Amino acid sequence: MFQKKRITVVYTVSRCDSCETDNKERFVSGDYVYKRFDCAKCDGKAVIYGIFGQEEIVQ
Repeated sequence: MFQKKRITVVYTVSRCDSCETDNKERFVSGDYVYKRFDCAKCDGKAVIYGIFGQEEIVQ
């Protein structure tokens, strides 16, 4: 009756150089590997070290 759909969601994985916090967020236009940006938790710089797709099931 109801069919489940599989979609691929793209994520970025980053790490802060100062506090060593790992972060996984949805990909946004302009993201790229080795992109540096301000860490949300401290005054350090974070860097994107991976971009990947993950299959998810939606109803």
